[in-house]
Amino acid sequence: MKEIALYVVYDLIHLTRGTGIADATPFFICSMVTISLLLAVIIFAGSLYRRYFSQGCAKDFHMHKKMFIDNIPAAFLCGGV
Repeated sequence: MKEIALYVVYDLIHLTRGTGIADATPFFICSMVTISLLLAVIIFAGSLYRRYFSQGCAKDFHMHKKMFIDNIPAAFLCGGV
């Protein structure tokens, strides 16, 4: 990934090595690709969840769990821990 970003910045765009923008651009490209892939995975997982688990199925699943176990993920998600 980093080699591709370096090729794009230095060979295709022809930025001068050692300048601030030339050093920051490969990091920006790698970060944007990583964030985009993670976002795609999260959206895909959410769509699978919504497709295969109806609201009633998820509600029944959560109603049968103990309240303490159900509160642990909620605390982590809301920043309580």
